[in-house]
Amino acid sequence: MSIDRESGAFVDRPRLHDHGEKTVFGHRGDFDGDAVLDLILARPQTAQFITAELWREFISSEPDAQQVARIAERFRTSGYDIRTVLRALLESDAFYAADTRGTLVRSPADLVVGTLHTLAIVPANMRPYALACASMGQTLLAPPNVKGWPGGDAWINTGTLLARKQFLERIARADNFGASPATTMTAGDSRGLRDAAFDAARWTAQLPRGAGADPRARTLRLLLPIDAVDPAAIDGDIANIVRTALQDPSYQLE
Repeated sequence: MSIDRESGAFVDRPRLHDHGEKTVFGHRGDFDGDAVLDLILARPQTAQFITAELWREFISSEPDAQQVARIAERFRTSGYDIRTVLRALLESDAFYAADTRGTLVRSPADLVVGTLHTLAIVPANMRPYALACASMGQTLLAPPNVKGWPGGDAWINTGTLLARKQFLERIARADNFGASPATTMTAGDSRGLRDAAFDAARWTAQLPRGAGADPRARTLRLLLPIDAVDPAAIDGDIANIVRTALQDPSYQLE
């Protein structure tokens, strides 16, 4: 058996397959690809490994061993239903704990797509944003190897940090940033970033109320994972508050 690169399915190539008995994890037999996968998935370590990797992606770089073991067991007994493990992780106390906020570095895709989504900016053309991701070290759909991008602190170096800062500056200094929606706007960038306008008034009206009555404080609370900026120290309207938040170093975190 081997893998078809286009479909990802197992392909039986009899001339290349060894039909002799083999020992895998203490089990002996003439295993095909599906049988080997069954043996892998039957091991508790498999569920624990996947759960720990998801923990590092969504919660923190240091998984809690006890919590991982508990969630992994639910994951394995569910038949590896991805919804089960994600629900358990995203509903866990650790996901909402104050000491895990702002501990993960946003990947370029998270930074670009998250910024557009949070500010309700709908680009007419996503190609420049894909190029922006590439300049930050993440060429979409082209990981460096089968393991994928290393992630974490590896996203930040002298080259990529400048690219991340420049991308956010281009978003923040757009000519009609904070104005009523226009069809398109030029973001002052030679790469040709063009966005639907950021509507500060509509965005402010939709802010969650949990961070207090002051829309300035609520804006910072939504955009920054930690309390890094005093809203009283920022002059100007909500659009300027957003500009300031985009340029704060903690905006690079989640």
